[in-house]
Amino acid sequence: MNAANFPSQFGVRPNAAQQAWPMSRFASMLNKAAEGSSPLEAARQALVNAKDRLDRHRDEEIEKALDGYLSLRARQTSYEGGLAVQQEQLENFQSLVCRREQLSQELSDARADYEAYAAAEPTPDFARQNRLSARVSSLEHELASAEDGISALVEQANRYADSQRKYADYLEKTGQGGYAAFEYRGRVEYSEANFASETAGMIGRMEAGAGQWRERVFSYCGQRGLTPYDFESYLQERRKLSDAYSAARQRFAELLYAAEQAAPEERAGQEGAGERVPAPGKADFDTVEIGGTGREEAFP
Repeated sequence: MNAANFPSQFGVRPNAAQQAWPMSRFASMLNKAAEGSSPLEAARQALVNAKDRLDRHRDEEIEKALDGYLSLRARQTSYEGGLAVQQEQLENFQSLVCRREQLSQELSDARADYEAYAAAEPTPDFARQNRLSARVSSLEHELASAEDGISALVEQANRYADSQRKYADYLEKTGQGGYAAFEYRGRVEYSEANFASETAGMIGRMEAGAGQWRERVFSYCGQRGLTPYDFESYLQERRKLSDAYSAARQRFAELLYAAEQAAPEERAGQEGAGERVPAPGKADFDTVEIGGTGREEAFP
């Protein structure tokens, strides 16, 4: 038997591959493989994959309940944010008042030392006297800064309360109730005298509101066999996948634009060398065929 016609252990004759795969077809396969590894094709595939992951992540059960959850959660968050603001304001106020009291005592002692030294020494040491005087001046400056800090804090608190009342007016006009901004309505203006008591009262109202909305959120989730964690983890993953899809879409758009700009220059160079090059058509560019017509087909 001719060795060329002797079947191999896999049932294929040694020369069968050459007969079935001519060189022209093999070269075509190599060209297609090279095209498939281009940056544009890689970006196109990354875009398709990102879109697919985003679509597969979608949970219809959670999507149906998502608007209600977000609405309740927004009100809870508004009270939690308001609570943090009031707690910070009270902490800063108490710190400044404590610092002012400390500086007042230090200044009183420094003045007493200066006056006692000036009265006890008929011929004072001017270097020491200047040190005592500088100490008094420094403490006076620090005390004035603490006073300014308290006044600025009270003014800032009033501006914030006013902005919250305006926000409450907007919410009321748009039919949105239940937000922490409504707690600022009817409240007296802050002053140094009432700051601590008014802020403490607001803290109590914010804590109560945050607790009530927290219970409503848990109740809403429980009625649907879910937990707040289910919603939050779903939203977090969706944001991550959406960001990845947006980045892939942007990358593909940039490469596609570059390819479209480079094609006329390449064609002109070939024509200058004596080659006749047909005008590029739509099939000359990689696209993501999702739907629609024209250049928009490049994007899912």
